[in-house]
Amino acid sequence: MYRTAQSALDGRFTLGVGTSHQVVVEGFFGESSSGVFARTEQFVDALVALLDGQPCNVEGTHMFAKGGLTIEAEHVPLLLAALGLRMLDLAGRMTAGTSVANCGPKNYCQPHCATYQRRCRGAGRRVPRIVAMVAVCVTDDVEGVRSYGREQTRMYDTFPSYRPASPHASPPSAFSRRFCAG
Repeated sequence: MYRTAQSALDGRFTLGVGTSHQVVVEGFFGESSSGVFARTEQFVDALVALLDGQPCNVEGTHMFAKGGLTIEAEHVPLLLAALGLRMLDLAGRMTAGTSVANCGPKNYCQPHCATYQRRCRGAGRRVPRIVAMVAVCVTDDVEGVRSYGREQTRMYDTFPSYRPASPHASPPSAFSRRFCAG
């Protein structure tokens, strides 16, 4: 499907993936959430090959993937959502970049981006893409949007991987500014 999208979009498609969260993996899919890093590494290993039009051959503790795709398309760049240093290292070694959402610049970018870029260079890779997903709202109800934003993102405080990067770890004034530029 992703190589088909790449073909249809004349090479402008980028795929972003993440590890998910325990509540989703165990609660919705009934799978164990243990071994998140190993599972993600094996998944990325298989997916990168397939997105590049190459056969994959992964026999890991969490994944078995062998085969290839016959869809003609340009390489599909892969972004890995990564908050922790091990995931950033994985993204730096194996993907075209990383993506981040629901994190503030002081909590995420300052401590992590430089480390991520050094790890990429250390792996002999060019400096990758870092994509920030940003919510935008045009409104005349500034306080209403700030309140809504806090309410909608509060759940990320319960996810262990987001705690250090959570906008709620910032002072409320910094958090509010992320939800309102006007």
